[in-house]
Amino acid sequence: MRDEFLHYQNLWLESSVCISLRGTISSLKREQSYVPIDNIVCLALGSLQNTKEVCRAASLTQLAALMTVIEELGKAYS
Repeated sequence: MRDEFLHYQNLWLESSVCISLRGTISSLKREQSYVPIDNIVCLALGSLQNTKEVCRAASLTQLAALMTVIEELGKAYS
C-alpha cells in the first residue's frame, strides 16, 4: 500500500491544485490577522483498503492533500 500511496502523493504534489493550495496557505499566513492553526480534525478520508481502485485513489489523494496542509501550516512556526 505504501508504494501505491507514494504514487498518488507524487501525482498530487505535481498537480496545479496542490501548488494553488500551498500558495493560498502561504498567503493567508502573511495576513496580519492570521491565527496559527495547531490542531486539525479530518473526517471521511474514505477507505484506503477499498477494492475499487478509483475509490482507493481518491482516498490516497485526499490523505496526500491533508499531509500537504499539515506541512504548510507547520511552516508557520519556523
